[in-house]
Amino acid sequence: MLGIEPNTQRPRMDEAMGIIMRLLTDPTPLTYESDWFTLKDARLHLRPYTQPHSPIAVAAAGSPSGMVLGGK
Repeated sequence: MLGIEPNTQRPRMDEAMGIIMRLLTDPTPLTYESDWFTLKDARLHLRPYTQPHSPIAVAAAGSPSGMVLGGK
């Protein structure tokens, strides 16, 4: 739907999930540069109330990569 090749989507989803989990669990500012996005001193405006964070869901259809990421 976004015009991104499936072989590119899966590694990006894995990379992004790692960054999202870091933002949810670590209050220190995060600087991160990738070939498709950049964060400079990023942090959440509102920290999660549920510790360590709210439940996370990963969509998966057509391949096991989403399930593997969900298991991480």
